[in-house]
Amino acid sequence: MNDIVTHFIVPHEHPSLPGHFPGHPIVPGVVLLDLVFGAIRTELGGATTLIAIVSAKFLRAVAPDTRVDVHIKFVADETGRWKARFSASHANEPALEGSFLISIERVA
Repeated sequence: MNDIVTHFIVPHEHPSLPGHFPGHPIVPGVVLLDLVFGAIRTELGGATTLIAIVSAKFLRAVAPDTRVDVHIKFVADETGRWKARFSASHANEPALEGSFLISIERVA
């Protein structure tokens, strides 16, 4: 399976930002994880299922309207399961790293 290299930007209008944190918004970790998994689903298509968040480490706060560059590498785990290892950075500094356990059901 090929690596995925992509990026995303969370706009300042995102609904999670007003309460996280007033006057100094940062993108919540759950939003970052959702966007990484969304990139996997978009690339792989079919029925891609998140089985577990194996690890997630938030290394740097991400402000809204900031480009986040993402690299995802796949390693076979079990039959039908893959470990998706990801790293993300912004402004050339590490922001997030971790791995998901996923399953992929190919649609015929």
